[in-house]
Parts: sequence; structure tokens; C-alpha cells
Amino acid sequence: MFELSIKNKILFFIIALFSFAFVGFLSIFISFQNQKMQEIKIENLSRVSESFKKNRELHLNDYYLKLMNDFLSKEIIKEVASENRDELLKMTKEKYLQMTKEDENIFQVYFHKKDGKTLLRLHNVDLYDDEVAKIRVMAQTIHKEQKEISGFERGSNGVAYRIFKPIFYENRYVGALEFDVSPKKILNLVAYFNKIDGALIFNDTNKDSPFVQFQKISDEKLRHFLANNSSDMQTQNIHTDDGNYYAIYSFDILDYSNKNIGKFLFFDDITMQYKEYKKDLIMFSVNFAIVFIFLIVVINIGFSTITKKLNESNEKLQESNDELETILTTTKDGIAILDLQTNFLFFNDSYLKMTDFSKEELLSKSCAELSAPEDLPRAIKAVEEVMQKGFVENFEKTCILKDGKRVDINMSIALMPDKKRLLLSVKNITEFKIKEKLLQEYVSLIDKNIITSSTNIKGNIIYVSDKFCEISGFSKEELLGKNHRIVKHPDMPSSLYKEIWNTITQGKTWSGEIKNLKKDGGFYWVKASIYPTFDSYANHTGYTAIRQDITDKKIIEEISITDGLTNIFNRRHFNETCPKMIHSAKRENELLSFLLLDVDHFKLYNDNYGHQEGDEVLKAVALCLKNTMHRADDMVFRLGGEEFGVLFKADSKEKAFEFSNILRKNIEDLKIAHDFNSASKYITASMGLVCKHADEIESMDTIYKDADDLLYKAKDGGRNRVVGNV
Repeated sequence: MFELSIKNKILFFIIALFSFAFVGFLSIFISFQNQKMQEIKIENLSRVSESFKKNRELHLNDYYLKLMNDFLSKEIIKEVASENRDELLKMTKEKYLQMTKEDENIFQVYFHKKDGKTLLRLHNVDLYDDEVAKIRVMAQTIHKEQKEISGFERGSNGVAYRIFKPIFYENRYVGALEFDVSPKKILNLVAYFNKIDGALIFNDTNKDSPFVQFQKISDEKLRHFLANNSSDMQTQNIHTDDGNYYAIYSFDILDYSNKNIGKFLFFDDITMQYKEYKKDLIMFSVNFAIVFIFLIVVINIGFSTITKKLNESNEKLQESNDELETILTTTKDGIAILDLQTNFLFFNDSYLKMTDFSKEELLSKSCAELSAPEDLPRAIKAVEEVMQKGFVENFEKTCILKDGKRVDINMSIALMPDKKRLLLSVKNITEFKIKEKLLQEYVSLIDKNIITSSTNIKGNIIYVSDKFCEISGFSKEELLGKNHRIVKHPDMPSSLYKEIWNTITQGKTWSGEIKNLKKDGGFYWVKASIYPTFDSYANHTGYTAIRQDITDKKIIEEISITDGLTNIFNRRHFNETCPKMIHSAKRENELLSFLLLDVDHFKLYNDNYGHQEGDEVLKAVALCLKNTMHRADDMVFRLGGEEFGVLFKADSKEKAFEFSNILRKNIEDLKIAHDFNSASKYITASMGLVCKHADEIESMDTIYKDADDLLYKAKDGGRNRVVGNV
């Protein structure tokens, strides 16, 4: 019988052993790599899922409910209650067109009657009075529950995200407002923030298979794959023809009845991780094979060869030691070996150069001797800690070197295996410390001289500079956690803050001038730039504002626009302000009122009482007009001589006329005697009132002329009266 030699037995044993080991290690390696890939996909899926939820809540529910609240004015609600479709269309048409122009994701807007029928489709005004509540679950639900609801729902052309808001008039339910938003918005947001591709698959009951309703896919091969496999695609991994590897994350789209009407698919490109996995697998197999072949060759050559190889290995080990020594002597970091009393035993050239000592001088010293006196106790304590723990990292101290030179260093200390020596790794951080100090001084300089603040996403203050506290008079403790309303000045209209909030919550920067309130009741003006802030994952974290003090500039401006006698705005400011108010009112088609008034028989008053008394009358009338104003954006002007103008807003023409009469009566109630006044025994005024919707006003000149004509009618009618276009 054939007997194997010892060498061959060993050879076959090694082959069998390595074969089993290879299979075992390969299985463990594959299992580990698969688990690693799965963890990557689970982590990414969790991130995408969280992003999907946040974007749905913030950019669908919250955003459009706020938009609906802004859309519904008191007048619109009133017309919904009266089911006056034509008037409702007039009020909402421009709003709808502007809104859809600014946001292409809004594609349908409905007004529903309380009986379930459609009152008005702004996207299809010719179709109404159909009983949509009988065929749509969410339309039925809003009339039953009469509360805000939202969710996905099947439409005629695919999935739509619908938001319903109940409408109440005089505490009774009169109908509902519905916004239909394209779900491609959340698809695009999630895809953008997570840097992935995505698609929306719609389960159309009228077709044999689902189809792709929306997609945001950059890879043409992936787009082609999706088009051919959308009907049966589930959460899986796919390969495209060009070798890319994607993990698919699927989110079912459930309608308000919890029925599956489609799904969002997101494609996570993990090609790089997959290629790494394959590369590691190949390298593992190749390395294992190389080791296996090497051992077979070694055994086959014989023990003599093995001995030779061992000798060669010793030579290589020596080479490694030589290389290590080369590294120690050439590295820019200082390396040193000390005894337990911190006396120097060895140091590389970098360490020697760092100290400016000669080799002989340094060998005669200890590391402790180089420590600055104030740092010596900490240095001794650090050595004691090394003896207990075995190492200390990033220990900083100041060393006094040759000729008294001081340097700052960062060192790591380790106890050598023989526990009789210490190994030091040292960096010179003197320049870094200087730069760090300069940076701290720069930050302090900004804090003391720049008016800046930061808030969280809710608008609550989380940081203010010292300069902010100095100019406002509030301490940091009084400001932190508060809203900026704490410095809101009553002269600033609420519409300005609404404009600021709308701008920055859309991710844009707002810039402009704001008058703020000091703690002591004073004021200051700033030119501000306010912008949103984001973290490294593109998550919105809050807002930051940088301001410049322009109080002196504004005071000069105020002087230039103020009448020197009456201390109210002058004709120049009227010429600048009136066109702006007309333009602002046109954005919402608001009512704008202009009241032009003259003090009756003022020339007779001057001739009989004297010009000084006449000036006092003008001051009193101006103060009376100013004190009667009740809105921040109502304005009073002296237009020349005894002529005054008032720009104000009112809810209706009737209320504008009532308010004008209040002004007229308040002037007479001053009871300033005027014996030569044909209208009264006191000072009175005649007034011309123009009250129009902004889109009816051509220009400042036309509204002024109309008011002037009405003023003359008031004078011709006996004076001390208001004549208007009401």
C-alpha cells in the first residue's frame, strides 16, 4: 500500500485545514459584510423616513394650512356663508392666480358648501354645484367632523395631497376650503435634502398596472429600469446595466380611508459601498490564496528553505527597525524617551531642534526642568497619571528653553512595555496658541461692536452680542429665551414683521430698516439683514440677524420729513409716502382713504388774532389729528399753510366716513374761539374724503385732485363738514 511521506502528509493536512478555514472565514466575512451593508441601508432608510415625515409635516401640512389662513379674509368667509359665487370669484381670482404663480405645486382650489356640493372651483370656474362629497371620502369627512384634515387621496390623474379647512361664519359652519397640492413637492424635497433619486407610483384602478406619476431621477439607466418594472417593484436592491447599485426604500401612500393608492420609491445609490464590498471579498480571497500557496511552497521546498525564510524574515525585521529609527529621526514631531524621573534617554532631531539645546546639554537635563514654574505641578501630576493609566493624551504646558525662550507644547505620554521608561510625542503649538488668542479677540471684538442675535426655528432668542444688550438696554438674561417682540416699537406696522417672517421662513434673506424699542422706553434704528441658518444635514435650525446702528441717520431723515411748526410730516414726505401706500394697498386690493382738510376762515383768524395765535391753532389742530390716529400706518401731514392731509386705512367706506367725522368733531371740540367763523364760534375744518380700493386709484395726483374737489364742495356747503365719495 502506498505510504505518504511525512512532508506530503503535512502538505495534505495543511491543504485540508486551509480549505476548511477558507470556507469558514469566507462565510464569516460574507456574513459580516452583508450585515455591514444592511446596517448602511437601515441607517439611510431611517434618515430618509425621518426626512419624509418632517417634510410632510412642515412643507405640506403646516405650510399650506398657514397659506389657507392667509387666503381666507373676513370678506371671503362672508361670501362663502352667503354662497355668493360670483362675488367670491371676484375676491379670490387674483389671489389664486398670484398664489399658483408663486407655488406651482398648488393645482386645484375648491370652495365647498356645507351640503357637500361644490361652491367654486378656482381652477375650473365653469364646474360647480356637483355633489363631490358623495364620491370623495375626505370631502364627506370635512362636513361631518368640521375640523382641519389632510392626507393623500386618489384623483382622476393620480395621487393628490389634499388639505381641508372648515369655514365658520358667526360661529356656524358654512363650508370648507380645499387645497390640492402635487405630491411631487415632498418627493423633490426628500430627494434634494438626502441627495437621492425618487419616484411616485400610482395604483390606477382604471389600468392593469401601476404607473409612474412623478419622478426625480438623474440616472437614465435607472429611469429606464423604473419604467419597465414599476408594477412589481418593492423594497429591494437593483443593479442597472452600467453597474450602479441602488437600495430602494418604499413608503406606501395610504389615503384617508387607509387604502393603499400608491407608493413613494427612493433610490439610494450605494454603488461605492457595494464595490468596496466586492473589492474586499476579492482581496480576502486573493490574500487567503496567496497565503495558502505560500505555505504549500514553503513546505514543499523543505525545512531548509523555511529556515532560510526565517533568516530573511529576521533581516526584514531589522530593516523595519531601521525604518522605525529613520521615522523617529526625521518626523517633524518631537519624540523623546525618558526614565521615570523624566531624565532624557533618547530624543530625535526634531525634539532637539525644538529646544535649541545641544545634544549634550539636553542629556544633562530632565523634562520636568524644562517646564514653566506655573506648569510644573500639573506636569508632575501628569506623570503620576501615566504610571496609573499607562498614557496621557493632549497634555499642554509651557516650556522654558535655552536663553529663556518660552514655547507652548502639546504632548502625549505613554508608559513603555518595560514600565521603566516613558515615551513622549511633542508638538510645538506656540503659533497655534497665538492664532487662537487672535481668534478669541476677534470674536470678542465682534461681540462688543456688532449688533447681532440668533434664534431657534420658533423665533426665540438663543444668542445676543454685548453690543445688542448695550444699545437695547436689556441684559442677556432678559433677552435669552424671549421673542424679538420684546424690542418691537409700536411705530412699526405689523405688516412689516409679517413680511419679514414670510421671507425668512421661505429660506430667503430679508434686509431693511427697523425701529426698535429700548428697555427705558427710548428707541433706536437699525439696518438689519436676517437670514435662515442650517446644520450640516441641511436641516433648518433657526435664524441669524446682523444689524447696523442708523439712529443718527434716521433722526436726520425724520427732521427732513417733519414740518418745523407742527412737528408732523411735511409735504415732501407726503409726496414720497403716498405712492408707496397706494402700491402696497394694491397687493391686497385694500381700501385706502385720503382726507384733505382746511381750517375754516384761517386768514380771518390771522388778521384778527395775529399770526402767532394762528401758529398755535395749527399746532393744536396737528396734535389733535395725530392723537386721533389709531393705527401704526395711519399718517398725518401738513401740506401747506392751513391745509392738512390724512392717509389711513378702514374696513369699509362707511367706517372711513365715520372716522373723518370724528376728526372734524375733535377739532371743533378743541373749543378754540373764532368769532369770525361763519360755521361755528370755534375753530373748525372743512374736509374732502376719497375712499377707494387700491386698484381704482390711478396715481397720487388723481387722488389728491379728487379730494381737493370734494373739499371745495364742503366749503360751498357751509364749511365744518365732510364731503366724500362714499
